[in-house]
Amino acid sequence: MSRNRNKQNRKFIEFKRYEHEIYLDINEAILKSDIKIAQDVIEELGINEIHYMIKYYQKIVLNTLFFNDQKMFLEYHKWLYRVYFYRRIDLDFFAFLNQNFQNICLKYIKSDICINIGEFFDYIIKEHEQLKKDASKKRYILDEEDKAKTFAQALISGDSKKALQLCKKESSSLDNFLLFYNDIVSNAMKYIGFLWESSELSISKEHIATNTLEEVIMEVLNSFENENKKEKHIFLSCAPSELHGLGVKVASKVFQVQGYKVSNLGSNIPFEEVKKAIIEFKPDFIILTATLQTSLIEVASLIDEINKDKMIFSKDFKVAIAGGAFESLTSPSKLLQADFYLDELKDLNKYS
Repeated sequence: MSRNRNKQNRKFIEFKRYEHEIYLDINEAILKSDIKIAQDVIEELGINEIHYMIKYYQKIVLNTLFFNDQKMFLEYHKWLYRVYFYRRIDLDFFAFLNQNFQNICLKYIKSDICINIGEFFDYIIKEHEQLKKDASKKRYILDEEDKAKTFAQALISGDSKKALQLCKKESSSLDNFLLFYNDIVSNAMKYIGFLWESSELSISKEHIATNTLEEVIMEVLNSFENENKKEKHIFLSCAPSELHGLGVKVASKVFQVQGYKVSNLGSNIPFEEVKKAIIEFKPDFIILTATLQTSLIEVASLIDEINKDKMIFSKDFKVAIAGGAFESLTSPSKLLQADFYLDELKDLNKYS
């Protein structure tokens, strides 16, 4: 992390210092609580899911502190309340969880800094009743005639023939494919995500949908002839701990069709290895992608590391970011100190 960013993130650094102790104390506070609501949730979800919930929650706290973004904390809670509303968990449990997090922070973190951290928790605690009311609201409701819904249904059922037919119909050229991808595919996957959130879709069917999508998209992209060769080399990599690699695979193939030389580092690559690869291969761009907001700190840290030693790369070397994790951020490239944010795949030519 750069020195400048360190100065701006005392809250994050202090929380990070006691991350392990806070996690252990939160686990103990929940699992050993004699409060009925906590006991009921443990019985319903099981200890393993409680552990996972607290780890993910803690990552969101770290992100919120790192970026000093109250909205990020609120958006996560909207998602959290929705998911567990549909699983019929008493949502008052999350007020209990927040209060415990706040109390345990006070135990470890300097009082002047903890007051600032407490503002985030106080805000969410005040929003608790509204969050409960909003949890049942339907999202991404699509009309029966909506192309995105028809495409989503084909993916969920694993009907690759129908999904391919729908995709090819809208993809007479690469430009038309990109319009289809950014509109129909994007909305279809958001719709599928909502069905999972609301317990209307099993994990197995969600995986079938994702795998069917990959099969269809790759077949369509392989049908395009590559454009004139460009003298630019692009590196692509998921955030270091992310396992969601479909977006990077699609981007890699799109850029190859556009004529770029592309190296796809894939997913779950430690950021030390990403940096080594950049030094070895000396690309013109590296595009870092993230699907989950919990990956944002890792992307920011990796960009800091690259920027510290940018002199050892080519003078025109650029760092870009892309993916769903950045959509809700204001000025994501500025926030993460990247050269640009690639909102749509077709826009890369603007920067090359």
